[in-house]
Amino acid sequence: MEADDVLVYALGILAVSVCAPTDMPPAMVVARVNELEPTGISSDWTLDPAPFFRAGQPNPCKCDRHPDDRTHYLLKC
Repeated sequence: MEADDVLVYALGILAVSVCAPTDMPPAMVVARVNELEPTGISSDWTLDPAPFFRAGQPNPCKCDRHPDDRTHYLLKC
């Protein structure tokens, strides 16, 4: 995985979880996800305003594998 890659690790009908470089601005993360995995409907992915992932982690949160340089985000459509 390259440092600037955004990785979609969970894709659902109305939500997607991604891992992105911590220094990538959230707007750029959203734009990249919309390039990689378009919703297929009239609305794009946006940052989910929910403060937590379903399992209770904060949204956004540090990556469990690369906490020093990667961040997880929850997006919705």
